[in-house]
Amino acid sequence: MKKQLFRWLAAITLTVLALFFAGCGSSGSSDSNAPAKPTAMAATAGDSQATVTWTASVDATSYNVYYGTNPGVTAGNGTKVAGATSGQAITGLANGTTYYFVVTAVGTHGESAVSDEASVTPLPPLPDKVSGVVVTGGDAQATISWSPAPGASSYNVYYGTAAGVTAGNGTKVAGATSGQAITGLVNGTTYYFVVVAANLAGEGAVSDEASAKPLPALPGKVQGLRVSGGNGQVTMAWSAVAGATSYNVYYSTTSGFTTSTGTKVSLTADESLAGLTQPGLTVTGLANGTTYYFLVTASNIAGESTSTSSQSSAKPSASAQAPAKPTGVSVTAGAGSLAVSWDWVPLATSYNVYYMESATAPTTLAVMTYNQKVSSTGSPLTITGLTPGASYWITVTAIGSGLESGGQTNPKQGVPQ
Repeated sequence: MKKQLFRWLAAITLTVLALFFAGCGSSGSSDSNAPAKPTAMAATAGDSQATVTWTASVDATSYNVYYGTNPGVTAGNGTKVAGATSGQAITGLANGTTYYFVVTAVGTHGESAVSDEASVTPLPPLPDKVSGVVVTGGDAQATISWSPAPGASSYNVYYGTAAGVTAGNGTKVAGATSGQAITGLVNGTTYYFVVVAANLAGEGAVSDEASAKPLPALPGKVQGLRVSGGNGQVTMAWSAVAGATSYNVYYSTTSGFTTSTGTKVSLTADESLAGLTQPGLTVTGLANGTTYYFLVTASNIAGESTSTSSQSSAKPSASAQAPAKPTGVSVTAGAGSLAVSWDWVPLATSYNVYYMESATAPTTLAVMTYNQKVSSTGSPLTITGLTPGASYWITVTAIGSGLESGGQTNPKQGVPQ
């Protein structure tokens, strides 16, 4: 009885083992006479597709391709393309996604084991070369634009300070858009630019090169021109202009002259008369007794301002002349004090600040109307010890060559806090 039981168990075991080995592998073959698995499996990427090739198997009547987006594809977990042929394009794939492929051979006795696995990532063709690149310089920047390139999903800009910019030697601006400003550039330096279209497959060919030189805006009009005649010379002063790196002085003996008809004298922005904080110049070699007319323009590396200063005139003389009246007088209230400032005056070596306490403005403009005076070598000057809330009237004169100018036509009012 025990021998029969052992024989019965052994038979069952042999049957199970036979069934197990018959079903081993993912081929799904019906018996051991199925074709051999295909060899030399290869896949080539295309645009949203992949072309799969293999070496034919003996006794195969057809082939199945299985694929998926994870390695380890089998006949059981892959997407099946039945009746496939070597060299066939598997379409409908997602560009940029890696796909894994195997092939089986099918014969009259079943399906072979799967081939070795091959993988590939479908990609679109590289985008076309960018055309129509235009670059315009601005203040420390350049604006670049171009025409759309077929097949592009993004664009990269490359630039440098020498001609022949490439993707390998240029400074890269990734994900640029047409019309974008490239900032952080150095004014006065020429920059060269190329644009490259890109997509999932990579970058296309570089565009033709375009260049531009960033420049600041032209400086504005010179204001506050003041001139005074001396012995064979005229001393000038004006207010500094934002953005100016130099100034040009023009003069003529004819009123109403222009920069193209006058005599030009150039000077740098930091050139000024000794001890002065505003730009100025003394023009020498002039004829005493002749009236000279003057204009000033501001310049920087972008060029010369399009507007000139207002015209001002002076007559050189061997005789001492009083300086002109100070302009630009202003008063700022403080605690029991008033801060007075004014524009520098040509030929002036010192200044007098006159003031008086009064509820109303002085009835005359003569400086003797004012009962207090403070001398100063320059602007500004702070008058202290004043009565808070009281009204004070102030005028400023300039002194040069022992002579004193008159005060302002409209004295300034100040009320200490």
